[in-house]
Amino acid sequence: MKKRLIYILAALIILSGGFALGFGYNSISNNQANSGVNNNDNTNDDVSVSGSTLGSGCIVEYITNYEANNQSVKTQENLNANLVGKNKGEIEQYYKKWKLDYFSENKITLSRTVPGYPKGYAVVKVMLNEEDLSTGKTIVYEYDGEGEMLLKDTIDDVPQLLQANELKELMDGKVFTSLNDAYAYLENILE
Repeated sequence: MKKRLIYILAALIILSGGFALGFGYNSISNNQANSGVNNNDNTNDDVSVSGSTLGSGCIVEYITNYEANNQSVKTQENLNANLVGKNKGEIEQYYKKWKLDYFSENKITLSRTVPGYPKGYAVVKVMLNEEDLSTGKTIVYEYDGEGEMLLKDTIDDVPQLLQANELKELMDGKVFTSLNDAYAYLENILE
């Protein structure tokens, strides 16, 4: 059991380090690559448009609403240079998976609703063996911020001596606000 605890702690340290290194890179690339941004901008910059257009100092605010816990996450970044001078219709085409809530020369606000939980939330789920309910697997998932759960760990053990309601909660998937909290919980119940 101590050996398993050491493996779990080592995995936790490695995952935390990887998360910290990848967080900065992903926060930049996810806003564009995974957020419904149409990076193939084929509009003609010479076309004259009427109405308001975006200026070079424009701020883009992204608001992601998560259905599972009614939480909203806001991020901001400077407008990409290739979008300067674009009008409201062109911006709506560019951000197809987002709803344009606000548009001015200096700021645009985009929103969307995503199923699941925000990035970094974790789920611990127990899957019991149908033939022997005292055996099975404990699985750890982490949400990616896009509504998807990513498999983080599979442990060939299940907690013993739990109350029926605790076991049901784990079979349905117990949610934690961080991967660290999920592993701390596992450390206590798998002893």
